[in-house]
Amino acid sequence: MSESREKLVANLVAARGAIDALLLEVTQESPPAPVAPVPTPASGGGVNCKHTNREDQRTFGVTEAWKCLDCGYEYRR
Repeated sequence: MSESREKLVANLVAARGAIDALLLEVTQESPPAPVAPVPTPASGGGVNCKHTNREDQRTFGVTEAWKCLDCGYEYRR
């Protein structure tokens, strides 16, 4: 084989490797996005909210304020 033909073959092999790598990256499926669990609503809601996962939201002058992180109910008094 002549030197120019060897260079051509080497370049074609390198191009093939690059194309194969690109094809692998394009065709790979990405993992599905995690799905957040749907919170179950409290029976009755409001002050009767039975969930214990609450975020305290008291501020100056407010006696009691919280938000249920499970059902989203907000209570202020």
